[in-house]
Amino acid sequence: MINKKRQELIIQNLRSISSEVRMKSIEQLLQIPNMPAQEKIKHLQVVINDPEAEVSNHAAQAVASLSAQPEAESADVPLPSSPDLPPPQPEVVVPPTPEPVAYHPDADDTLSQPEPVQMPSGPVLPSLHDDFQAQPVALPPLAPVTPRPAEPVPSPAEPVLPPPVVAAPPVPSRPVAVATPPAPPAPPVPPPFPDNQADSEAEAFVDDPPDPSLPNLAKITNIPDMLAHIHELACNRPSGHATQLLTMARSGIEEVALTALQALFNLKDFRVAPEILNMLGEDQYSSQRRFLMLKIIMESNRAMHVPSLERILLREKDVIVKSGLVKVYARSSGAGGVATLIACLQDQDARVRANTVEVIEEQNIKGCEQKIIQLLQDPENRVKVNAAKYLVKNGYQQAFMTLRSMLVSSEVWLRDSVIFALGEIGDQASLTLLKAALKDPNQGIRLSVLKALARINNNTARQVLKAATGDPDPVVAQVANTLFEKIKNTPVREDIRYTPNAAFGSMQPQQATPPQPQQATPPQPQQATPPQPPQPQQPPQSPQPQQAVCPPAPPAMPDLPAEPKIATPPTPPTPAAVTPPFASPQPKPPQSPTPVTPPTPPAPPPQPLSPEPPLPVAEPTLPDAPALPPIPPSPPAPPRRPSIPGMPDFAKPRSAELYAKLCSDSVEEQRIGSRDIAFILGDDQMILLNKAVSLADESIRINAVKILSRKKTPDAKALLEKLTSDSNETVRSMAEKALVMMK
Repeated sequence: MINKKRQELIIQNLRSISSEVRMKSIEQLLQIPNMPAQEKIKHLQVVINDPEAEVSNHAAQAVASLSAQPEAESADVPLPSSPDLPPPQPEVVVPPTPEPVAYHPDADDTLSQPEPVQMPSGPVLPSLHDDFQAQPVALPPLAPVTPRPAEPVPSPAEPVLPPPVVAAPPVPSRPVAVATPPAPPAPPVPPPFPDNQADSEAEAFVDDPPDPSLPNLAKITNIPDMLAHIHELACNRPSGHATQLLTMARSGIEEVALTALQALFNLKDFRVAPEILNMLGEDQYSSQRRFLMLKIIMESNRAMHVPSLERILLREKDVIVKSGLVKVYARSSGAGGVATLIACLQDQDARVRANTVEVIEEQNIKGCEQKIIQLLQDPENRVKVNAAKYLVKNGYQQAFMTLRSMLVSSEVWLRDSVIFALGEIGDQASLTLLKAALKDPNQGIRLSVLKALARINNNTARQVLKAATGDPDPVVAQVANTLFEKIKNTPVREDIRYTPNAAFGSMQPQQATPPQPQQATPPQPQQATPPQPPQPQQPPQSPQPQQAVCPPAPPAMPDLPAEPKIATPPTPPTPAAVTPPFASPQPKPPQSPTPVTPPTPPAPPPQPLSPEPPLPVAEPTLPDAPALPPIPPSPPAPPRRPSIPGMPDFAKPRSAELYAKLCSDSVEEQRIGSRDIAFILGDDQMILLNKAVSLADESIRINAVKILSRKKTPDAKALLEKLTSDSNETVRSMAEKALVMMK
């Protein structure tokens, strides 16, 4: 039996913010025995149009099952009424059924008993009498079931005999009819909705009863008390702590909400991730709050509700949040989300496109290759690098030329990105470019090459890394020695070779070697020019004599075989005097063209000219070097900083861009730069924070305090102590509270 208070609680939970609680309340409502079906349906109307598809579907099933119950009851009523009068008296007549059989003489008393029962159901009796007169027609179908009903023929002559209730025999049929109604209520209970294991875990966690010692959040109105309560919840983790943290994360006070979200992230209890995802779907929260929500979701190992996640992803306006959500979506949807991922590949923001390519490669999702090939022409270099890396690793070797062309860029950060991509690819062509990049004038690029070689860690990479220990730059030599000592005891990786993918069409198997043939081919046409005139005269025999002439000049041996292939076009007929010498060796083996023999004496002098074509082959070594000479234009990269004297030496170019914005005269530029400080890591972030706290705009200093409050380093504490004497009261108060929270 469920008491009234419990029923009210179940009805109230139908309006809970948690979908799991609403689902549980629907099941509990169906199990209340003393509540009419119409009243249950009335209460279920609250969730029949619930935004969650699972809740609304479950509510619709419950309403359908409840609405079917009255039909079953009404269907049961005519069935017993058709046999006899007793249907309106099932509840009153059934208990005394054994007694009336013995009280036949007391028919008057029995008649007096049903009359009061008939009084409240006055309108029912006339219809029963009418049916009773028509009963002889209904009796024949019962005759085949029991052959003895021929005796009840005198029943029409019994105006007064209805009370003796020959219905006593049908009474056993009534229990059967009464037993049938319980069957309908049973079905609604079994169809509990199919729920996955993750949701059941979340439900158990959200419904965790709160500790009685926890205070009522509505009575905590002071901000310091709220922050202290959040700190206590995060440290002690009492029963129901996550529910209160989720409630405080929705607070209208930004500082309280951010602290609660940070506490949830630090607890690493990611069963709250689905509830955080619902919060992320609401638009009233700030970008900082949404970023913390994104961190909780990204760190969670739970599979999210894909339709909800897709809806939030496609309508998200914050670029940073969207670029992170696309990774969560790909991880949860897999190959089923190809259509949405293709839409993200065409997003207006480059970070979203680049992250989408990364997560497609990470999750090995197929079906987006053609769209990624189009990104090789993307105006943003980061997108091109990611697309080229993915395509090369999937067999589209033509994309390697994109990486090679960007390796000679004048922008240091772009070359650094290409080096990282080559280290991820790790095939022989990548090693060729990495060895050439060791001559880059920028020290940071050379150090990145060493890291890429250590990541590849095959025999060739180890040889190059060991050779770099003797680099004239002591820093490069030291890093190379450290990395070599670190990997020399690890297993050597096998050489990586990517098989061409026929789905991409024609491809070039080797992209690192083409530069040498392309530079060696220009001199070859010069060698082909002399033999071309005689060859059209004797095309089948001309190539063979030329090879026979080659033995006297061994250096020309490797180049001459290629000459006859290029000599097929007879275009240049310029050297007329040289033709007799080349024609002379041809008649010698066949001896048939005797008239050509007289000019044979001049043949030996021009033959020394044949070694001259191989001499230009040594010159192609000079074009090999130009692959690196274009790199020296890297010094133009520093021109970004001339207007900012005293700019620190940042590890990442992105940090330098933010520093330039913070040094701008425009307050709007300063605010834009301060908002991205949270995404910078390491020492660069502290340098930017020191610059931000010195600016005049209070919002920038407040943002810096929020970032510092999440850091636990001594430098952060020192900077917060400095801000406790800030001219702005809000900045001072937040700095003091942050220091209190750090203790």
